[in-house]
Amino acid sequence: MANILIVAKDRSRATSLQTDLRQAGHRCIVALDHADAAQAAGRVLDLAVADRASFLSDSATGRWLQSAVESRLLPVVLLVPARELERLGGERLADDFVVEPYRKEELLVRVQRLSSGLAGNECVITRGPLVIDDAAHEVSIGKRRVDLTYTEYELLKFLASHPGRVVTRETLLAEVWRNDSLACPRAVDVHIRRLRSKIEDADDVFIETVRSVGYRFKRAIDPGAVAGPARDYDGSARLASAMAFSAASPVSPSAVS
Repeated sequence: MANILIVAKDRSRATSLQTDLRQAGHRCIVALDHADAAQAAGRVLDLAVADRASFLSDSATGRWLQSAVESRLLPVVLLVPARELERLGGERLADDFVVEPYRKEELLVRVQRLSSGLAGNECVITRGPLVIDDAAHEVSIGKRRVDLTYTEYELLKFLASHPGRVVTRETLLAEVWRNDSLACPRAVDVHIRRLRSKIEDADDVFIETVRSVGYRFKRAIDPGAVAGPARDYDGSARLASAMAFSAASPVSPSAVS
């Protein structure tokens, strides 16, 4: 299961894509314009599915999507009418393409290919010696069982489900604490420190601090994971920053034609 941003000019097209992707078990956020996309950029996203019209009709959104691809921030699947394939030339507008009218089966395969390195919501998450059995609500490292509080467990599961992705404190408060009015960024730091004391030692380091941004679960500790595209994920903070920049930048004709 992946968190997918759908960028489409036409509402009926967006609804069709949302239906097909949700039926395959994915979570979807729909953006019909730049304002919607800017709001979604602050969420934890795994990839985007966009139609070609979004590049042509909304230059700010087009710039942001192209920036996300070039900066390796977010995988993008682009829906392209067959008549426009030749016009794309050597431009790198997306990580993958689906010719329109799209076939559901082909779209799902290409989405799965790009998201194959993501953890999703598996019942068992394995990251090197660390194993999270969500069905049993248990965590173990090697043969050692780790006792965690409920919040520590949910925090670890969320981070381990997005290896390599920088997650801001604000995102963790929203996803783990569910925006509890009593929680604050300092609470995130305290729980991370306690969690590290229980799961890490000199040989096993799982969680990295990204100064002034948040935390990242190390991707490299999972040599058995299916290799996905090599990306320098910086998470929602840099996506939101790129979105703000795209709105203020002049558009390059080659990026939208």
